[in-house]
Amino acid sequence: MPLYSGGSEEVKNLSKNIEAFKKTFETPSEYINNRENISLDLADKEIRGDLLEKIRLEVDEVIQKELKNLRYIFTKGKKDRLPKPKPIKPPKPKLGTGENKLKNSPADELLSFVSCLVFTFFYFFQSVMEGVLRKMVPKYLDDLICDFNYIGNSMQLVDEKMIDVPLFYTKQLIKLFCIYPLGSTLVRQNGKINTNSILFHGPSGCGKTHAALSIAYHTNALFFDVSPRNMEKFKTKEELVKAFASAFKAARTYQPAIFYFDEAEQIFVGKLPRGVKKNPLATRLKKLLTVYKNIVTPEMRILFIGCTSQGRYMKTRDYELMFDKSLYFSLPSASDRYLLWKTEIGKRLGYKTELEFDVLAEASKGFSWDSIKKTIQHTLTPLRLERAIFDPVRIEEFISYLSKTDFLFKPDALANRDFLYYASGLQALHKYLNDKRAEAEKGKKR
Repeated sequence: MPLYSGGSEEVKNLSKNIEAFKKTFETPSEYINNRENISLDLADKEIRGDLLEKIRLEVDEVIQKELKNLRYIFTKGKKDRLPKPKPIKPPKPKLGTGENKLKNSPADELLSFVSCLVFTFFYFFQSVMEGVLRKMVPKYLDDLICDFNYIGNSMQLVDEKMIDVPLFYTKQLIKLFCIYPLGSTLVRQNGKINTNSILFHGPSGCGKTHAALSIAYHTNALFFDVSPRNMEKFKTKEELVKAFASAFKAARTYQPAIFYFDEAEQIFVGKLPRGVKKNPLATRLKKLLTVYKNIVTPEMRILFIGCTSQGRYMKTRDYELMFDKSLYFSLPSASDRYLLWKTEIGKRLGYKTELEFDVLAEASKGFSWDSIKKTIQHTLTPLRLERAIFDPVRIEEFISYLSKTDFLFKPDALANRDFLYYASGLQALHKYLNDKRAEAEKGKKR
C-alpha cells in the first residue's frame, strides 16, 4: 500500500516516487542493484580464490600426465621416435657450359679475362679494376625523338600486312619489358611479364643499338657485347666457352647485366643467299646463347638483347626457342621526321629558325633516324655555324648530303614487313581466323 492515501496531488506524487525508489535500490536483484554485484565480485576474490587456484593446478597436472602417456604411445621409446624434418636447402643454381670449371675463380679475375667484351657505367668498377673495363658514353632513351602517330593504325585497314608500329609505342614497350624489370628486383620477381631475351629488329639506323645502350645506362647494368665480330678474338672453341662462362659468372655477381649481340641473323641463320657461307663461330655462339638464356631465373636481373636488320634470314625454330619477345624499330613517320629535323637543327643553331621543316620531312621519307642525324651533323659544322649569322642555313644544304646516306629500298622494306608480320604474331592470328571462317562456311553449306 502507498504510504499516504488521499490528500492533495503533491502528496500522491511523493508517494509514487518513494515506492519507485524502494523498488530500485532495496531489491536484492543482481541486475538492478549495482551494489549487490560489487559485493558478489568481492566475495569471489576473497573466498573462492584459493580454491580455484588449487583446482587449476590439479587439472594442469592431469593434462601433463595424459600428454606424457600419449607421447609414449605414439613414439614407442627412443628407437621409434618420429623422424625430424629435414632442413630445406635452397636449390643449387644451374651451371652452363664451361661454368663448372670456374667455381673457385674470383669474379674480378674473370672480368679481366673478358675485358674486351665488357662495357660499364659503374664508377665502382673503374676504381677497383682500373684498366679492365671500358666506360661507355651515356645514351638516353629520350634521344630517340618521336611523336605520337594518331593515324598510324588506319594503314592496316588497307592491307593486313601493312603493320605500322610507331617508335612512340616501341619506347613504351622497352620500358615495360626491359628497363623496369632489369632495374628493380621487386618488379623482376613480382611482375606479370618476365622477359629473359628480346629481339630488336627493323631497318638499319633506326635506333636498335642506341636503345640497347640506353637500357644499360638507365639501369646501371654491365654490358657484354657478344656479337660475332667481337667474339672473333677467341680463336678456339675452348677459349670461346671459357669467355662466355666467365662473362656469365661475372654477370651473376654484378647484376644487373645485359648480353648484347648484333647481327643475330648470322647466329640463328636459316637460308642464306647463294655464295654466302655460314660463320662457324656464330654456330657455336647459338648453342651457348640458347643454354645460358634458359639458365636465367626470375631472381636474376640478366637480359639477352639481339639486334638484326635482316630478320628474313633467321631460322623460325631457332628464333622461337631463343627470344621471348620482339620489338620492331620502324622508319620515322612524317611527324617523327618533322620533329627530328626541328629539334636537332634547333639544338645546334641555338635559336629558332624559319626553315621549312615540312619540306625536309617529306624529302627524307624512306631515310632512317641515323641518316637524318648524320646529315644534320655533317651540314652544320662548327665553321658553318659561325657563318650562319651572316649566311642563313638553307634546306638545299641538307638535301644534298641526305641523298648520299643509306636509303631503304622497296625489296628490303617488304622483307622487313614480312618478318614483322610473322614475329608480331599476326600471321598466326590471321591464319587461325581464316581457318575458323572456312569451317563456319562449310557448316552453312551442309
